[in-house]
Amino acid sequence: MIGVYNEVVGDVTEPHSASNNKVIVIPHVCNNVGAFGAGVALSIAKRWPHVQQKFFDFSKRFPNTDRELLMGMVLFVAAEKTACSTIHIANMFAQRGLRSSENKHPLEYTALTRAMADVVDTCNEMFGRDGFEIHCPKFGTALAGGTWKKIRPIIDSLWLGYGIDVTVYNFGG
Repeated sequence: MIGVYNEVVGDVTEPHSASNNKVIVIPHVCNNVGAFGAGVALSIAKRWPHVQQKFFDFSKRFPNTDRELLMGMVLFVAAEKTACSTIHIANMFAQRGLRSSENKHPLEYTALTRAMADVVDTCNEMFGRDGFEIHCPKFGTALAGGTWKKIRPIIDSLWLGYGIDVTVYNFGG
């Protein structure tokens, strides 16, 4: 079974699910330097401050000399539980450093692919094969400097190919 891909206009921190019985997982790309205050991360921090704090606590375990070890890892944090849904954030460490004039494309596709595979494996373990769906921004394209043309085929292979439904949010159109 192939998953369903859907693009919508909206804020990923206010996901809309067609299925009330599935967990919503919101993966996004994070950097390996411990910054969590711009782009989608800022929206997540405003909506669920404890997610940002968990990110900081986790990142502090890796001193500057060990930041490379974060690449490809995923930090899952339960964000919210309501009467009709449960939301988990999947912080995918796939951005080496911060974007700058010297570092125009900090997204690492190999690390992203590993992290995306881990999202599937961990979600299958935590929620069951049919117990979750993915809602995400066009991660890796803005501050991380990646291109959707390269990221979308990874989604097709690793998520849709395993029957996972994916809704991508375009903020503001």
